[in-house]
Amino acid sequence: MKQEINGKVTPNQSLEALQASWDEQTEHIPLWKRVLNYEIMCIGVIAGVAASMSAIINIVSPDSFSMPCYVNISSAAT
Repeated sequence: MKQEINGKVTPNQSLEALQASWDEQTEHIPLWKRVLNYEIMCIGVIAGVAASMSAIINIVSPDSFSMPCYVNISSAAT
């Protein structure tokens, strides 16, 4: 999409041509749909961060570092 002027390629004009073609292809999204999409994405990001933090806390907690049952034979029977 680069344009040539007198045998020279001008990157600024090619960027403008790309932007113009992008604007022609996109359609207007209503405000309520845009707000709804942003809310859904924010809830997803917050839930992902909360799940990751919960998993990290459970992995690092002292209760997760216990003796495995195969090391102590007497506790494996009970």
